[in-house]
Parts: sequence; C-alpha cells; structure tokens
Amino acid sequence: MTDLISSDASFTPDQLVVLAVMVDQIIPASAEHAVPSAADDTILADIASTLAADDGMLQSVIVLMREIKADGDVGAQFLALRSAYHDAVNALVTVTAQCYYRDDRVMQSLGMEPRAPFPQGYSLELGDRDSGDWSLLDPVRQRGDIYRKF
Repeated sequence: MTDLISSDASFTPDQLVVLAVMVDQIIPASAEHAVPSAADDTILADIASTLAADDGMLQSVIVLMREIKADGDVGAQFLALRSAYHDAVNALVTVTAQCYYRDDRVMQSLGMEPRAPFPQGYSLELGDRDSGDWSLLDPVRQRGDIYRKF
C-alpha cells in the first residue's frame, strides 16, 4: 500500500487490505475501458477517507470486516455476507461508487471532462426514447401533495 493509504488512521493496514478486496469486488478493473479497479491506491484512499468522515458508516463497515477471515477467500466471504450485513454493504457500495466516479481517469474514460458539475453543468443528449415532453409528468403533478406538511 502507498503512504497515501496507510496514513489514514481510521483503518489498520490489515483492514485496508480487506477493504481493497471488497471494493475490487464492487468495481473491478476493466481492460476494455482502460479504467482501474476501485481498489486502485488513489480511489481506495478516497474511499477510506470518505468512510472515516462518517463514524456510523465507518463502524458498520468495520463490523463487516471483523466477520471476514483474513486467511480465506476475502472476496467470496464478502459476497456471502452481503445479506447478513445489508446496511454496511449498501453504505460501502454507495461510497465506492461516489469515489470511483470522482476519479479523473474514470471520468475521462466516459468521455466526460474531469471537473465538478457546478457551475458549468453537463449537457445531456436526448435519445430516441427521450422526447423531452414534460407533459408526461402531468399525472404526477395532478396527484397533488403526497407528503405531510409541518
């Protein structure tokens, strides 16, 4: 592991190894698209620091890690524990995807300029199925408010 990753005090070096295997199961590398795995050092460091910023999320992922035996197939164990640790896995998947798509290399592979969406925004091209017809939302608008006002 690089100094960038091992300097994160929220995870031990062993936990970072387990975290790397888990996020690699979530988003593996693709030679076809020339993008790294989510376990790439830079992306993994972002994932670790993002998890560390939310103590509840960090603790739930660490609890999941405690169930994984380092001497076995960590990837297979992670997949097997998905249903038992649903909330922790969902949190990890969410953070992994957010951090992955913040990486410049990934954005460039998608043909997007690696920058924040604000203030310039991004243009979306309308496809065959996208008519741009806002009247399709009329039934939703006519339904009225479905939430309780305080």
